[in-house]
Amino acid sequence: MLIPASKSGRLKPPPTRRFPFPSPPCSKPHPSPSPPPPKPLINHLLHAFRCRNLNLLDPFIVSRLRPHHLHLVIRSLTRNPISAVLFSEWSESVLGLGHTAESSSGVLYALLRHRLFDDARRCVDRVVGKFGPLEVLKGLEACCEGNWCTVYSFLLDSYCRIGRIDMALETFERMRETGVRISVYAVCTLLNSLVDSGNVDEIVRLSEDLDEMVCHVDSQCRFSVYGFVMDAFLRKCELREAMSFHRDMARKRLMLDGVACRRILRRLCRDYGADAASEFFDLLLEVGPNPDLITFSLLIDSYCKESRLDDAFRFFDVMREMGIRPDLVLYSVLVDGLFKVGKLDEGHSLLAEAVEKGILLDTVTFGSVMDSFVKVGDLDKAIEVYRRMLQQGVAPNAVIYSVLIHGLCQADRVLEAAGVLCRVLKSGLKPGVQTYTTLTDGFCKAGNLRGGFCVYENMMKDGHTLDVTGYAVLLTGLSKIGQMHHAMRFFFKSMYGSFRPNVFIFNSLVDGWCRLKKIRTAAKVYQLMDSYEVMPDVVSYSTLISGFTVGGRVDEALMLFFRMLKRGLSPDAVSYSSLISGLGKANNHSLGLHIFQLMLSNRVRPDIGVYNVVVHTLLKLGRFEAAKELFQGLASYGLVPDIVTYNTMISGCCLLKRFDEAVELYRELLSRQLKPNVVTYSLMIDAFCKEGRTEDAMSLFRSIRDEGTQPTVVTYSSLIDGYFKSWNLSSNAFELHEEMLRNDVSPNIVSYSVLIDGLCRRGLVREASLAFQCAVGRRTVPDVIAYAILIHGCCKAGKLAEARVLCDRMLVEGVKPDVHLERLLVKYHLRADGGDETAGPV
Repeated sequence: MLIPASKSGRLKPPPTRRFPFPSPPCSKPHPSPSPPPPKPLINHLLHAFRCRNLNLLDPFIVSRLRPHHLHLVIRSLTRNPISAVLFSEWSESVLGLGHTAESSSGVLYALLRHRLFDDARRCVDRVVGKFGPLEVLKGLEACCEGNWCTVYSFLLDSYCRIGRIDMALETFERMRETGVRISVYAVCTLLNSLVDSGNVDEIVRLSEDLDEMVCHVDSQCRFSVYGFVMDAFLRKCELREAMSFHRDMARKRLMLDGVACRRILRRLCRDYGADAASEFFDLLLEVGPNPDLITFSLLIDSYCKESRLDDAFRFFDVMREMGIRPDLVLYSVLVDGLFKVGKLDEGHSLLAEAVEKGILLDTVTFGSVMDSFVKVGDLDKAIEVYRRMLQQGVAPNAVIYSVLIHGLCQADRVLEAAGVLCRVLKSGLKPGVQTYTTLTDGFCKAGNLRGGFCVYENMMKDGHTLDVTGYAVLLTGLSKIGQMHHAMRFFFKSMYGSFRPNVFIFNSLVDGWCRLKKIRTAAKVYQLMDSYEVMPDVVSYSTLISGFTVGGRVDEALMLFFRMLKRGLSPDAVSYSSLISGLGKANNHSLGLHIFQLMLSNRVRPDIGVYNVVVHTLLKLGRFEAAKELFQGLASYGLVPDIVTYNTMISGCCLLKRFDEAVELYRELLSRQLKPNVVTYSLMIDAFCKEGRTEDAMSLFRSIRDEGTQPTVVTYSSLIDGYFKSWNLSSNAFELHEEMLRNDVSPNIVSYSVLIDGLCRRGLVREASLAFQCAVGRRTVPDVIAYAILIHGCCKAGKLAEARVLCDRMLVEGVKPDVHLERLLVKYHLRADGGDETAGPV
C-alpha cells in the first residue's frame, strides 16, 4: 500500500456483499434504468472518496463506472493524493477495472504534486514495469499542470535508478527543448549514472546545457557540473577518466571552474599523493585554467609533506617564471619543509630572502622557525630569530615564549626559563598548561624538585588545572631521586580532584620503588592499577620483571612474564633480557636459553645487550663453541659487538685457559676502533700473568696509567698475583700493593688473599698473618679461601698451634670449610678432638 497503515485501515473498502453489482448479462436481460450521465457519476465518486467514507457509495451508480472514466476521477482527486491512491486501489481490487497508463500516471502526478517522493518511487516502479517508460512519460505530460521541473526531474531520477539511461537522456532532451529546469538532485543522479557507465563524451555533451538548466535553491551556492563529475571519478579511483574529462571540457571551450580545480588538486594531494596532483597540475598548464598562487601553493605543500624538496622548488621556480609572486604562506611552507629534513641553514636563507622582498613575517612563521631550531638543539639560532622578531616590531605571543622556555629547559638553563615565564606574566599574557609543564619538567630534570613544585603551585593559583602529563613529570621527578613516600602522598592527594591516573603514572611509581629495591611495595602499586581501571602495558610488566630479577625473585618474574603473554601483550627486548639475566644469576642457564629461543620465535629482535647475556650464559654452561659461533654471527643479524661482548668472550677464553684466543680477541677489538675499559685491561693482565708473560702484563698496566684510566682492585690483584708467581719479581708485588694503597684503591678480600698466598709461598708466615690481621682491621671479612691459604701456610711452617687458632676462629665466625680445607684439617689433625702442636702430617 502507498498509504500509511492508519489511514488505509480507516478507509478500508467495505465487503463486496454491500455492493450487489449485477451479474454479467444473460440471454434474457432484465430491463434496467438508463445509466446516469458521466458527470453525476464522477461527482458521486468524488464526494465519497474526498470524505474517505465508502459507505456513501451507491452500488447502482457505481456499477456504471467504466475504465475510461478512471482517469477523470483521478485527475479530479489530484489535490488529495491519499484519496487518489485509495480510489485507484479500490477500483482495481474491488471492481476489477484495469487502469490505463493515463490513469496510473494521474496517481503518480498526484503524489509528485504533494512531494510524496517515497510513495511516488514505489508507484513509478510498478507503473513503468506495466506500461513502459515512454507511456508513463506521455501520461505525466498529459496530467501535468505546471510543475514541470518536479515531474521531469523525478522521472529522470527514476529512469537512472532502474538503469534506463536511454530514457533518462530522452527525458533530459525534452526538458532542454521545452526550457524546463532540472533539480540538483536529478542532475547528480544522471551524472553519477553516466560516470558509472564511463560515458565521458555524453557528459561533455550535456555539460553546457546542464549548467544553465539546473534549478538552484540558493543563488549563492552554484552547482558545478565539472566539480561534481571530477569528484565522482576520483571517488571511483578513475584518475585517467577524470583527466580525460577535464581535457575534453577544455577542448570544447567549456567554462572550467577554477575553485573546483583547486578543490580537485587538494583532494589529489590528500588522497593520491603529489605525483597524481602533479599530473593534474601539468594538465592545467597545458589546457587551462592557468594555475594561480593558491594552486601552486597546494602542490608545493604536498611535495614538502613528502620531503621531496627538489620537486617543490622546481615548481616554485616555474611559478616565479610565470610572474606569480610568492606570499608569506608559500614561504612558510617551504621553510617548514626545509626545517623538517634538517636543512636549517637553507631554510634560514629562504626566510631572509622573503624579508628582503618586503614580506612581513608573522608570529606563526617566527614561532615555527624557532621551534625547528629548538628541536635540533640549536638554542643560539632560536634566540637570534627571537631577537630579529623583536627588531621587526612583531610582539611575541604565548606560543613564542613557550618555545623559548622549552629550548632553555632543554639546554639546562632552567633559571633563565623561569625568568622568561616571569616576563610573560608581567606582560599580561596567560601561559598555557604546556608552558608550565615544560618548566616544571626542566626543574625536575635538573634535580630541583622544590622549584618544580613552586611552578606547579603558581600554575594552580593562576587558575589552571594540571593535566596528566604534568602529574607524570612531578611524580617521575620524585621517583628518580628516591623520594617515593612523597611521591605516593602527592599521588593520593591528587586523587581528590578530577585527576585520573594513566599507565604512565603507575609505571613511574613502580620504577621508583624498584630503584629502591622495594619490590614488595612496587608489586602493591602494580596491583593498585586494577582499582583505577588502568591496564598495565609492556613497560609495566618489564619494569616489574626487572625488579624481581634484580631482587633474586626469579620465580615471581617468570610468573609475571607468562601472565603478560596470557594477556596478549608481546614482551619487549627489555623483558627478555632481564629474565634471561636473572635466570643466569640464579644458575638456571638452560631455562634462560629456552626464554631466548622463545624470544626469537616471537620475532622480537634482540639487541646487543640480550646477545651479551646469552653469550655469557653459554660460557657459564661450558658451551664455548656455541658462544663463539653466536659471537661470530652477530654481523648477520645486523649487530656490532660492543666492549661488553668482547669482555664476555675474553673472560670465557681465560676461564678455559685459551689465552691465545683471548689475545686475538683483544687485538680484534682494537682494530675495530673500540676503546678497552678497565674490565678489558684487567682480564688481559690476568691472562698474561697466568701465561707467565709478566712483562706483557706490566706493559699493558703502564699503558693504562698513561692514558689516565684508573686501575681497579681486580687489576692490581691480578698483577700482584703474577709477580708473586714469578719468584724473581716478588719485590715488585709489594711495590704494587703499596701503590694501590697510595691511589686510594681499597683492597678487598681477594687482593688480601693474593698477598697472603704470595707471602706464605716464600715462608713469610708471620708477614702473612700480619696481612690477615690488616684485612680484618679494615673490616674486610675473610672468606674460606683466605682462611685456607693462611692455615696451609702455618701448617707447612710447622705452626700448628696458630693454624688451630685460625681454624677455631673460622668456625666461630660461621665460615664453613670447603672440601680442600677439610682434607687439610684431617691431614694435620687440626680437629678439635685430636692432634698436638708437634704432630706432623700423617
